[in-house]
Amino acid sequence: MEEVLAGIWQELLGVERVGRHDSFFDLGGHSLMIVSMVEKLRKVGMRVEIRRVFQSPDLTELAAEVRREEAEEWQEAVSRIPEGCTRITPEMISLVVLTQQDIDRVVKNGSWGSGQCRTSIRLHRCRKDSVLSPFFIRIVILCAQFYPDLRVPAEIRTLRGRHRTGVIARHDALRTAILWEGLPQPLQVVYRHAELPVEPMEFLGKGGFGVYQGYLENASLGMDLGKAPLISLRPVHSTGRDERICGAVHALVVFHHVISDHVSMDVMVDEIAQILDGNETLLPEPISYRRFVAQGLNPQIRDESEAFFRGQFGDVDGQTAPFGLMNVHGDGSDVAESTLHLEDGLSGRIRACTRRLGVSAAALFHVAYGLLLAKCSSRDDVVFGSVLSGRMGSVMGADRMVGMFINTLPVRARQSGVDVLAATETMQNALVELLRYEQTPWLMSSASVHSVAIPACSVQC
Repeated sequence: MEEVLAGIWQELLGVERVGRHDSFFDLGGHSLMIVSMVEKLRKVGMRVEIRRVFQSPDLTELAAEVRREEAEEWQEAVSRIPEGCTRITPEMISLVVLTQQDIDRVVKNGSWGSGQCRTSIRLHRCRKDSVLSPFFIRIVILCAQFYPDLRVPAEIRTLRGRHRTGVIARHDALRTAILWEGLPQPLQVVYRHAELPVEPMEFLGKGGFGVYQGYLENASLGMDLGKAPLISLRPVHSTGRDERICGAVHALVVFHHVISDHVSMDVMVDEIAQILDGNETLLPEPISYRRFVAQGLNPQIRDESEAFFRGQFGDVDGQTAPFGLMNVHGDGSDVAESTLHLEDGLSGRIRACTRRLGVSAAALFHVAYGLLLAKCSSRDDVVFGSVLSGRMGSVMGADRMVGMFINTLPVRARQSGVDVLAATETMQNALVELLRYEQTPWLMSSASVHSVAIPACSVQC
C-alpha cells in the first residue's frame, strides 16, 4: 500500500521520490489535492478518510489507514422524469416534495414548458436573501495567456453546444435556475437544454486586464436567477487592439456562485481547452451534481450533524460582534476584496512552525483570527465562520464534479486558561473534525450558537 500511495503522491505533487517518512504537506500538498488523492485511491479499489490525511504525519502512517473500498450502502435517488415528458407529476420527483400546483408553477416560471424540465433538487444551503446577493457574481477572464489560439466563436460553441460534448450540456449544475416565489422552499431546477447568453462588449483603447478590472469594479452586475443558465459569455473587443495581429481575443465569463466554485471553474476551463484541441472523446464521463445534493439530504447525515453542532455550541452564551457591529455586509454591493501577500521570510517561518507543531497553516491562522476577534469583541470565548471547500466528503468524483460545494461553518475558540500551543492543537483537531460535517446547512449549524451574524475566516492550505 505504501508503494501505491507513494506513486499517487509522485503524480499529484510532481516529485521524483517519496520517502516512507515524507509528509504530504511538506512535499507541497494542500487541502484541494487531498480530494484528488482520495479519488485516485478509489480508482484502485481503496479508500481513506480525508481527516486521516491531516492526522497522519507521514506516508507510512497514512498507508496504515487505507482500507479496501466497500460497497456503498447509500443509494442515490434517481430521476424518474422520462425523456420527452410533457407533464411532470409529483410521483416523478424524488429529491423534494412538491404538489402538482407547485410543479406547474415551476414549469410556468421556466417558460420552456415541461418538456424542458429534467428534475428539481432542493437548494439545501441557500436562503432567498443569500441567493439574491450581487456579492455572489463572479467573473473569469479568458485570454491569450491561457490559450494563444483562442477564438471567441469556437469558445462560444464549446460552452454552448447542445451536442454531447458541450460544456453546459455535460454538467447539470450549469443548466439550472433558482426558483422560490410561490414555492414552499427555494428550488434548483435542472433543464435539459440551456442556451448560453452571449453579450459582446466594446472598450475604447487597447483594453487589457487593467481596463477590464476597472470596469468590473464599477459595473452594476446582476443576474436573473430564474433563468438558466446562470452563466454568460461576453466577448471583448477593444477599438485600439487588432485581434488578427495579436493572434488572440479576450472574453469575460460571468457566472453566479450558486452554480460554481473555484474547482468547478478549473474543470470547465480544462474541458474547454480539451474540446478546442479536438480531444473531446478523451473527456471523462461527467458526474451529476444531483448525486452530491442527494447525499447531503440524507436524513441520517443531517441528524448526526445537528447533534454535533449542538454539542459543540449549545452552551455559547453570547454573540461575537467585533466593535459591537452585527451586520457589516449589507446587501453585498459595497463589499470590497483586499489581498495581502506575506513576504517569503515570514511564510517560511510559518511553515516551519506548523511543521514543528504537526498542524496545518490553516489552524495557525484560525487561532490568530480568534485572538483578533477576542480583542475586538471583548470576549474570551469567540465563534466565527470557517470556509470549507465542501469536497472533502465521500461523494465519488468530487474532484471533477461541477457545482457549488463551498460552505461556511462555525468554529469556536476559547481563550481563557489556554496557551498558544494548546489553542493551536485544539483548533487543528476542531478543523479536522469539522470535515465530517462540511455540508451541514449554515442555518442548522448556526442555530446552535443562537445567531447567524458570525464573522468568517477563509484560509486555504
